[in-house]
Amino acid sequence: VEMSRTDAAASLAEQLAQKDAEAAKHARQMRTDLEAVLAQLHEKVDADSENARDEASSAELEEQQKHEMDIDGQVAGSEDEHGKVAEALEQLRSKINRHRAASEANRLQNEAKV
Repeated sequence: VEMSRTDAAASLAEQLAQKDAEAAKHARQMRTDLEAVLAQLHEKVDADSENARDEASSAELEEQQKHEMDIDGQVAGSEDEHGKVAEALEQLRSKINRHRAASEANRLQNEAKV
C-alpha cells in the first residue's frame, strides 16, 4: 500500500511537472504572439503618424501655394492699375503739351499782330 502511494505521488508529481511545462510553453507562445501584435500596432501608429505629418505638410503647402497665388493676383492687379495710371498720366502730359503749344502759338500770333 505504501509503494502504491509513492507511485501515485510520483505519477501526480510527473503530471504536475508536465502541466507546468505545457503552461510555460503556452505562456511563451502567448508572449510571442502579444509581442508580434504590439510590434504591428507600433508600425501602424508610426505609419499613421507619418501619414498625418504628410497630410499636414500637404495642407501647409496648399495653403502656401494659395497665398502665393493670392499675392500673384494682387501683383497682377497692381500692375494693371499701374498701367492704367501710367496711361492716364501720359494722356495728361500730352494734353499739357498740346495746351502749352497752343498757348505758345497764341502768344506768337499776338506778338505778330503788335
